[in-house]
Amino acid sequence: ASIPTNGNGCVVLRENGAFNIVGHIPKNLEERLFRDDAPFPEYISLGSSDRYFVKFDDETYYFHGPPSLSRTLNKRMVKKQKVKGKKGAKNSVSIASVAFGREFDDFFVVFTDGSWECDGELHEELDKLLNDRGNRDDLVWVSLGPDDEFCLKAKNGRIWWGGVSDEISELLFDITDGNENEVDYISFGVDGSYFLTHRG
Repeated sequence: ASIPTNGNGCVVLRENGAFNIVGHIPKNLEERLFRDDAPFPEYISLGSSDRYFVKFDDETYYFHGPPSLSRTLNKRMVKKQKVKGKKGAKNSVSIASVAFGREFDDFFVVFTDGSWECDGELHEELDKLLNDRGNRDDLVWVSLGPDDEFCLKAKNGRIWWGGVSDEISELLFDITDGNENEVDYISFGVDGSYFLTHRG
C-alpha cells in the first residue's frame, strides 16, 4: 500500500488496486480514476501545482507535468508493439517512482531496473549524493517535495535524505536505526506535510 500526498489531499492506494481519496487531488486525476472503464491504478504520485502521475495495471499511464517528463517517459516506456499481427514482448522496464520537486519543471523518475532520469533543479545535496555515488543505476525510489525536500532509497537498502524538517529527520533516524530496509516510502506535501510508510 502507498499514500501519495500533495499536502491538500492524498490517495490511499492498496496492493489490490482499491483506493480511497482524502481531501483534494487534481481534478483530471480524479476523473481518470473514476472512469467506468478505468483499469486499477498500480502507482500514483502527487506534486504541487496539480502535477500527478498515475500508472494503471494495463500498462497505461497519464500525468500532468512538464514537457520534459513526457519526453523521458516516451523514450523509456516502449509500448506493446504489433509486428505482422503478433503482439511484441512487453517492455521489461517499468516505472518504480515519479517525484515532483519545488518548481513545475523539477522531476525525478526511477525505473524498475534501478536506472533513473531527472530534470530541473535538484537539491544540491541530492545532486552531490548522486555524483558521489557515481550516478549508479541502483535506485529503488526517489521522493522530492515542494520545499526542496528529498529522500532516496538504493537497492542495498540504504536511505539518504535532506532538506526535510527536524521532525521528519528525527523520525527517519529513529526508523532507520539498525535497519534502513524498514522504510517503504515517504511522500512530501505542502506546508511540511508528509506520509511515511514503514515496517516495524
